[in-house]
Amino acid sequence: MNSPPAPTRWHAPVLLLTFLACVYLITYSGRIESTDTLFMFNAAGSFARHGDFLLDVSAGERRFWEYESAALELPLLPVDAEPIQVMMASALYALSDLVPGVGHVHTVWLFNIGVTLTAVGLFYAYVRLLGYTERVALVSAGVLGLGTVLWPYSKSFFQEPLTMLWLLLCAYLIERGRQAVPSRRWGYLVVVVALAFSTFWVRRGGILAFGGLLIYALPGINHLFHPLLRFAFFGVLIGLVAGMYPLAQLDNADKITSAFYPEIERIPWEARIEQAARNQAVHGYLFSLGGSFWGTSPVLLLALPGMIALAYRGKMREVVFVTVATASYISGYTALSGANWFGGVGWPPRFLVPIIPFVMLLTLPSWEYLLTRQRQRLWAVAWAVTLGLVLYSLWIQLSGVSYWWGEYAKHLPAAANGFTEWRGGLDDPRYFRWTILPRLWGQLPLDFAWVRTQNWQYPLVFGGLGIAALVCLIASISRPLLPSVRRFSRIVPLGLGLGVLVATGWGLRSLYHDDLYLDFSAGLWQANTTLEAELTENDILLLSSLGHERFFLNYGRLRLPRIISLPQHPGEQPSPEQPPQIISANPAAQLEMPIPQLIYTLAQTHDRLWLLSDSTPFIAWSIRPVERFMAAHYYLLGAQDLTGADGLPVHLLEYSTGAHHAPFTLEGAQIPADFRFGEAIQLTGVDLPLGESYLAGEAIPFSLQWVATNSPTEDYTITTHLVQVGGGVAASGFDSMPDAGFSPTTTWLPYAPVWDNRAIRLPASLTAGEYVLWVGVYRLKDGSPELLPVRGIDTAEGGTLAVLPIVIQIQSVAQTTQH
Repeated sequence: MNSPPAPTRWHAPVLLLTFLACVYLITYSGRIESTDTLFMFNAAGSFARHGDFLLDVSAGERRFWEYESAALELPLLPVDAEPIQVMMASALYALSDLVPGVGHVHTVWLFNIGVTLTAVGLFYAYVRLLGYTERVALVSAGVLGLGTVLWPYSKSFFQEPLTMLWLLLCAYLIERGRQAVPSRRWGYLVVVVALAFSTFWVRRGGILAFGGLLIYALPGINHLFHPLLRFAFFGVLIGLVAGMYPLAQLDNADKITSAFYPEIERIPWEARIEQAARNQAVHGYLFSLGGSFWGTSPVLLLALPGMIALAYRGKMREVVFVTVATASYISGYTALSGANWFGGVGWPPRFLVPIIPFVMLLTLPSWEYLLTRQRQRLWAVAWAVTLGLVLYSLWIQLSGVSYWWGEYAKHLPAAANGFTEWRGGLDDPRYFRWTILPRLWGQLPLDFAWVRTQNWQYPLVFGGLGIAALVCLIASISRPLLPSVRRFSRIVPLGLGLGVLVATGWGLRSLYHDDLYLDFSAGLWQANTTLEAELTENDILLLSSLGHERFFLNYGRLRLPRIISLPQHPGEQPSPEQPPQIISANPAAQLEMPIPQLIYTLAQTHDRLWLLSDSTPFIAWSIRPVERFMAAHYYLLGAQDLTGADGLPVHLLEYSTGAHHAPFTLEGAQIPADFRFGEAIQLTGVDLPLGESYLAGEAIPFSLQWVATNSPTEDYTITTHLVQVGGGVAASGFDSMPDAGFSPTTTWLPYAPVWDNRAIRLPASLTAGEYVLWVGVYRLKDGSPELLPVRGIDTAEGGTLAVLPIVIQIQSVAQTTQH
């Protein structure tokens, strides 16, 4: 049984956590490091705003063929991740939605800083609970926070830090239960079981540690290990590791076959590839100098003498627990992840982050020896070795926080093919991450948010707070405090901690204008303001450009409507020099499949759709396939050119979905018409897909069918108006060239019908009565519209506007309520 810990002074760990918080905040980036974290962030925003886990703003990053299995009501895929982190982070997202001048990504990316600080604080309490001194607890917790991969992962939004905290809390509560009086142990057991089951919703891989936790919870484990059994345990452990080493070096499918299966060449190639990936995983996790849990956190090597010391003291429970948990994690992720063992863009070993604090537990006897033994020659050598490991570990972690992890692959030799899990980068010191990345210092800007925003006050504020916390911490543990300053020593930690919280809020506001998310377009700010004023809960905003996605991820203040990004389409022309991959007269064929079906489904459940484009009709070479598709099937209510002073185009369009229009059918218009504008243009019919009765405030969608009697020589614009019978103009449509500008009259072929979809928004205050539609055709002459004369059954305004043969009935909202 461990000796009971001495009373804990709370101000010492508070000062330590304050210092660590300042370090983490100085190296904080707020960068979305991978698509995995992008999707989780998007899900957090969806949960905060809509109560679901659907991917909308990041939808363009997904593989769109998966949408065939999506729900029909809202064809968006849910995030493929456990929900607890998403739900917890949604609180930060909701906070950023309420506080002006704070970015959503910037705020949510504080999540793992908080998780890591909580884990370090819990580790400190755990060490004290195990009976170690305050100095051992402080030093080991500080090294855990800065000398291991916990520091780089505090910059991320990956799930592994939260899994680590969850498992560490389970182990801590197990130890608390063991030391509690028997009547209270059942309470701890219930909480531990609940936490263990909830691990499925934190990170499914966390269940791999259950075997170790179960061993840790069993009573009498220490008594089972007779001294001879302790030697046997270490012998088996060394034998297993030694036996795995030669197999782990075979990361090539041909080597596996020739070395182990010469007689069964019939093994499927896919199976050999999968086994090669598993071997590479074992090598990377356990043996590689540049990717293993001890190679990337060398200070954990102090666990080796620590294990021996614990075994000598008869404390095999901790040794077996950590060994089983570590082995389970390595073998589990090796078997389950296969080719994805590395975890994509990350700092190795990403999947083993949850076991790092447990391995650090095995280093405690080493720290105890260093901090409590009398000074002697062996003690000095141990200190020298330890200091070297700590400094090397700090160098590695500092390299890990310096740049985005994807930057590393750009500076590898051609043999790496851009793969971050390249074997050479794991084994050859010339290509270690902490060899290559420091070479970029001074060449590339550091991946710190304050560096990107050039906010030089930021490091001064947090650096000053961190230094003050560190000085106070050293002073508090170096010698006993005088009674006259004890009260002061309790106020200072609280003041510094509160100062860090206040500075964090200030820091978020000071980092708001971040080029990483601004998309370099001033027009997006105007678009955001316009959309906030006009969009409602039932609206959908489609982003035709992935470039706009990052802006709305961080700055979008639209709390109610959905923002859905679309991918780059094969029918788009990225630049004048790059031709589209697909050329077709059918706009649906130019879109990434099945985007047409996604838009059809959205239109069935929404009265209008908005589209934000990074191109305009003034860019002649741009094909704009999404706009073409929308113009062909739905009804343009309006378009705004929001291009900013920087000249980068931002085009906002509003469509009435009304009813789906089929532009390629051979059927004629529902309502025939016969109006001739000028010498070459004829209006032959009109469709009203929703009939002739509407409520005030609704939109009237309609389709005009045009024919050219000969090829027009000028481009003409169409104007439409809703006029009360016996009264004046009540509402007007959006003036544009036919087919939302995609079918200019100069491109018309003689007697080839052209469909032109339009819509008019009815004012909410429109009086009830009968109305008619006027249609005119004009050209700009000296900057002023010049209407063409029209001949037909019924004309108005001096023979320049056609009165369509339709009478539209409008009811006011008040009339409908009475009925």
